[in-house]
Amino acid sequence: MYRIGGTDKVMWYLIASAGLPYLFLLYFIKFDLVSLGFLVIFVFLFDWLFVPYYLFSGQLTLWKKALTIGINLLLAALFIGVTGGASSIFFPHFFLLPILVACVYGGVWESLVTTGLVILCSSYWFDGSAVYGVPYMFAQSLTLVLISVVLGYVIAKERDLRKKNEDLAKKLQTAYEELDSSHQQLQAYTNLVEDMNETMEQLAVTDELTLLYNYRYFQEYLESQLNAPGVQPLSLIMMDIDHFKQINDKWGHQVGNEVLVKLANITKETVRDKDIVVRYGGEEFAIMLPQVNLEGAYAVAERIRAAAADTVFYQYDSKELRLTVSLGLTIFPDETDNKSDLISNADKAMYKAKELGKNRVVLYRDLDSSDKLM
Repeated sequence: MYRIGGTDKVMWYLIASAGLPYLFLLYFIKFDLVSLGFLVIFVFLFDWLFVPYYLFSGQLTLWKKALTIGINLLLAALFIGVTGGASSIFFPHFFLLPILVACVYGGVWESLVTTGLVILCSSYWFDGSAVYGVPYMFAQSLTLVLISVVLGYVIAKERDLRKKNEDLAKKLQTAYEELDSSHQQLQAYTNLVEDMNETMEQLAVTDELTLLYNYRYFQEYLESQLNAPGVQPLSLIMMDIDHFKQINDKWGHQVGNEVLVKLANITKETVRDKDIVVRYGGEEFAIMLPQVNLEGAYAVAERIRAAAADTVFYQYDSKELRLTVSLGLTIFPDETDNKSDLISNADKAMYKAKELGKNRVVLYRDLDSSDKLM
């Protein structure tokens, strides 16, 4: 699409207002007011309205150039004719109007062709040679040719430079958009890789069946908590399902898996969000309660035990599957200062709960010396 701008715009402003200074000269000559009035109105409508809103829209085709240059050439000739012909004070200077139009629309060749038409019109239509003489008309013609060549060359160069700048701007914009798109794709890929890494890391520490943390995470978490700066209490509960083998034998392993999942959910719902519930292995679970003292941890263990005992884990016809759990409890650093002893103490308390009849919570501190040495 052709866009008017730069030198073109300045030239078109000059063309649009070129006739205004001549209005002051009309006072000194005789003219047909009605004809001149219609002529001025037509010039205004064509050059100020029709040209900018129609001819400059879309591609600047040859017929548009010929139409605009031809009409301006005709308007210039009529204006000169109405104001006195070759004797008019506007002759031949008003013929600069179509030459300027040709410069704006095209370049050197359009300007030269229009200048040739102006010379023919001045010499043969108005017979300027008879009024001013051949040398004068030759000088005027040479001046018009030089003006058309210089203006046409300057405007053509300016237009080419502007087009190159526009093309460069478009290429830069395209390159920027492609770069931005590549950056977005790279960012999306990076986010995808990060999400995949996070997912893989999460899967690596998650039990596939219950979706609790697994034994690996249990070890890593204990290590980090026990070695953290500043000693903070950490209560550990070990929990085991009573008679789980009998459940599998009687109800099947599929029901046994459902029991593990349901118990995992009950335990997670009973503890706080920052407490860690782990499937330690098989039917055994571990619950870590950071910054909870022994009394508080015992209350949590009792709630888990009671909730498990009150739950129907599976039902088939009139048969209900209920179960109980045994729990052992110890605390760091009051009862031990290392990880292995902490796990061992909780295990000993849990096995003592099973020896005492199951479905109960036993504290490591309540074990006698023989149980602690096991």
